[in-house]
Amino acid sequence: MSTVFWTYVTYSFVIKRTQARALGHIVNLWVGRIHEEGRINTNGKRWQRNKDDWKSKVTTIIKFVRQINSILYTTVDAPAIALRLFLLAAQIADECGFEDLTYDMYVEAFTVYEECISESRAQLQAITLIIGTLQGARVFSEDNYDTLITKAALHGAKLLKKPHQASAVNLASHLWWQESPEEDVPEEAKDTEQKNGAKEESEKKAYPLQDSKRVLECLQKALRIANSATEEIITIQLYCDTLDQYLYYLDRGAPAITPKFVNSLVELITSSIDNIASPDVHPTQRAPPGILEGVQTPEMINRHFRNTLMYIQTKKAAAAAAAETASSDTTESRWDDVDIVGAVLKMGIPTR
Repeated sequence: MSTVFWTYVTYSFVIKRTQARALGHIVNLWVGRIHEEGRINTNGKRWQRNKDDWKSKVTTIIKFVRQINSILYTTVDAPAIALRLFLLAAQIADECGFEDLTYDMYVEAFTVYEECISESRAQLQAITLIIGTLQGARVFSEDNYDTLITKAALHGAKLLKKPHQASAVNLASHLWWQESPEEDVPEEAKDTEQKNGAKEESEKKAYPLQDSKRVLECLQKALRIANSATEEIITIQLYCDTLDQYLYYLDRGAPAITPKFVNSLVELITSSIDNIASPDVHPTQRAPPGILEGVQTPEMINRHFRNTLMYIQTKKAAAAAAAETASSDTTESRWDDVDIVGAVLKMGIPTR
């Protein structure tokens, strides 16, 4: 009886894995077709003539993709694959300019996350995917985008483990700071945008959202979470990770991220890092904070902090050189106010 039972279980598992892969291939095939159609119609000369017909076809395909993805996490029991494919479909719908469909895909992704993903590290990986995809969204109005990113940030802050919470909140800060890359817009698309100008004014788009105050709130919350961790070695590692985020936004010129926050955090890490270097502190056997697996050691944290300090030295030197040639701007000059002299001396880093 036991042999028959385990044979049944094995076959069921194999069948579900096969079904998941097959459905995944189908979704990828259709999503690829949508992507190609979008490029033809947005970049080609047939944009205005085929616009209505193309929109109808792509909308139908995306709805079909949603149905297949729903089968993946309800019937086939493959929520991780379904989540990734919902996010992929959301990216394609966003690129095509379909706000309602894009919003619906993100709602489905959140539904999969809430109903089907329960393991703590899997939740961290899933919310990281959601945050990374949302950060590049361009089609949303301010209200819709705010609803989604607030939801993502709240999920990140409610993860089970404190290190995971801090990592997710650090990542969520990027939802309030979108970079706007320089891109060439097709002439046909420009004409269409001009004709629909009145509609766009009434529905103001969120992209590119840059709210440095909300960014600062996220980073400060991450530090509070890090401070509440029971193991000091994890706390210091999370401090170093958050320092990296502060430096990123300082380099991008985020107004609320001023050098004083960097100086305070560098001083805090410098005064605390000796506590994890003592002989009686053993490496934690649990996974380190963040997404990467492994064992955290004092040597790794010291190396991380040293590399960060050397990076700051490089930026300060570049700012000084730019100032000498009278070509410095506001972002570069902010590095002059970052003070790491004490930390550099303590860590034994040669001064430049």
